[in-house]
Amino acid sequence: MPQQTVLSGKAQEQQKYIRPKLDLQFLRRFLRVMVILFPNWTSQNVLMFLTLLFVALFEQLVIYQVGVLPSQYYQILGSKDLTGFKSLTFIAVILIIINSTLKSFDQFISNLMYVNWRKTLTEYLHSLYFNGRAYYILNVLREDIDNPDQRISQDVERFCRQLSTMASKLLITPFTLCYYTYQCFSRLIMYPFKSNFLIVADSGWKYNANMKERCPYLAPMIVQRTMTFLHESLIEF
Repeated sequence: MPQQTVLSGKAQEQQKYIRPKLDLQFLRRFLRVMVILFPNWTSQNVLMFLTLLFVALFEQLVIYQVGVLPSQYYQILGSKDLTGFKSLTFIAVILIIINSTLKSFDQFISNLMYVNWRKTLTEYLHSLYFNGRAYYILNVLREDIDNPDQRISQDVERFCRQLSTMASKLLITPFTLCYYTYQCFSRLIMYPFKSNFLIVADSGWKYNANMKERCPYLAPMIVQRTMTFLHESLIEF
């Protein structure tokens, strides 16, 4: 008997210090919690989540437009266009106001989702906690669980708060990555490559024409090397 008691004590200590893992069990539990928070497509939590998705995506579009505006000021200030400066400043102020409003609305929806998620999950856990003899079993017979009522209140609050904080970031991160990647590819790769290709080709032909007059034997070799370089650049592109 004392040996079994020692073994059971060691087993309890090992079970107490088991670290959480990101495995299949975690995924199943998380999906089960999501089913509780989003019971059907017409629930209030689903509608708020879709609203948060729309607001977050629209906010990223506005942020991109605000980031593009400073590059337009160089052209207007260089040409000393007062009318264009006033119109561009007016557009910038409107976009900044819209951006700040969307950010506030985003935080407001996230806080509402936090309150509703906490209410839904706490009521569900309380219904299981006071069902049958679960209250007596958890408080008296289960020694590995201390203060289950306090765990319900604190753990649910932390989980819902962290989930509401991460919700908007998890929603907009894939969209932001794809959208900015497309914009960078279309603006910084395609157009500069085409313009540089035309400039290099035109400069090469002019340089080769001048060299042909000075050294007729060297010009064909330069033309061949120039065309080889352009051909390899096109293959790499």
